[in-house]
Amino acid sequence: MAQQRILIIDSTQVEVWHAHGGHLTFESRHASTEDGHASFDRYVRAHVKSRFYLLTDVVEEGFQFETIPAVSGADRKALITRRQAQYFYGSPLTTAVSLGRESGGRRDERILFAGLTRPAIFEPWLAILRKGEAQVAGLWSTPLLAPALLRAIAPNVRRALLVSLGRGGIRQTYVEDGKLRFSRLAPAPGNSAGDLAAACEAESAKIYQYLAGQRIVPRGSVLPVLVLVHATQRSVFDRHLRSSDELEFVATDIQRAAEAVGQRDPQTDSFATALFAHALLRNQPQEQFAPPDEQRFDLLGRVRIGLMGIGGLALAGCLVFAGKQMLETMTLRNQNEITTTQASADLVRYQNLLAALPPMPASATELRGLVGRYREVERATASPEPLLGEISRAMDAMPQIEVDRIDWSISDTPDPQPGTPEARGLLVGLEKPGTAFAVATVFGHLAGNVSSSQRVQIEAVNAFAEELGRKEGLLVTVVRMPVDVESQRALRSDAGSGSDLARFAVRVARKLE
Repeated sequence: MAQQRILIIDSTQVEVWHAHGGHLTFESRHASTEDGHASFDRYVRAHVKSRFYLLTDVVEEGFQFETIPAVSGADRKALITRRQAQYFYGSPLTTAVSLGRESGGRRDERILFAGLTRPAIFEPWLAILRKGEAQVAGLWSTPLLAPALLRAIAPNVRRALLVSLGRGGIRQTYVEDGKLRFSRLAPAPGNSAGDLAAACEAESAKIYQYLAGQRIVPRGSVLPVLVLVHATQRSVFDRHLRSSDELEFVATDIQRAAEAVGQRDPQTDSFATALFAHALLRNQPQEQFAPPDEQRFDLLGRVRIGLMGIGGLALAGCLVFAGKQMLETMTLRNQNEITTTQASADLVRYQNLLAALPPMPASATELRGLVGRYREVERATASPEPLLGEISRAMDAMPQIEVDRIDWSISDTPDPQPGTPEARGLLVGLEKPGTAFAVATVFGHLAGNVSSSQRVQIEAVNAFAEELGRKEGLLVTVVRMPVDVESQRALRSDAGSGSDLARFAVRVARKLE
């Protein structure tokens, strides 16, 4: 993190203080001369990585109050810029403090315009900071810090006049509802506590009359006045600060105020310069006088810090991910070693078991081939009994059927003979390689009592085939009819001659499992 340094600028010099852990350490003082500018330039170059906070308390500071129309965005910015140029012509060190909107009417916005009316005091120091590419956080005056300081030491006070002492004189700042309304720096008449107390009382009465005349403070109201003094001078201020119907003086211990803003160095006097410096470090107001060009290197520095932070987070994430991957790799490696050791042990145990078995007459490959051939032989030696049983059942149902002979075989097709057979029953499967069928061809004739009508004979054979086909898994085909039924010939039969019987042939096939 960049070191913090506070530059306290007035019309004659600049003081450099190093801020660290609630402490302020004086480092150098540079007069507003050529030698002072040169020494300050060397100092900035030697501390280019520091972040500089500029604080001033000069007489050349003006305030203007105005109500502007309720606009926003670019229009509001342009209007405020134009008003600043009108009130503080020729000075780029200006700012605007929003005091909120009016409660009625058009709800116009109340703006307090503030500016450092003598920019020549600050230009040499700002030029050196620009040349050295220093990180300038901003330029503030003590009145801009008064609201935050008042909230720290008197959080319940709605409006008050905060009076502080500094090298430039007596600073009186009026704060209302946490907003700066007006401020004035009056010269100090002397260094004695009595003279300072009397001057604080007189100057407070003057500024009350001004605020009442500007209708900033209602006439007849009591205005609290908080005077920051050291404990060794508090009794003197209590004697000289006499409250009235308009002003209520409260001598506030500056050491208690310093502790409220995080200052760890003890206050040795009533000067509030260190107090305002700590208030600046603790809570920088958004409103400040430095133009954007003066802050560009500070912006770059913050961007650089942000990028470094993002890079650090990314690096930390990568390291965490890499550590996780390393742990997983080590775990997998250990598991792999355990698995490899177990596999080797299992292999040794398996080989020992094989060695203990009696020797086989053939290898495992030869045994597999032998088993396959045995299954083929077993399938080829299927019994004809199932088919003969079905034929017998059909003959019982058809007494007019006489069987002359039955040819039984095993074939790789249910129709081993070429032709166009007529299917009866259910087709049990397609012809696939390796499929075997038990095939029985029934040769027979019709009994003599069957009518000599050719139609009756055909119906009898078809009925016999249908009876066979009732059994699931059988494919029944009529191979030959008792009469010639080819489409090229006329129907005829030799049954009437008495010499030939009405002969037929039916093929029955069953798929072997």
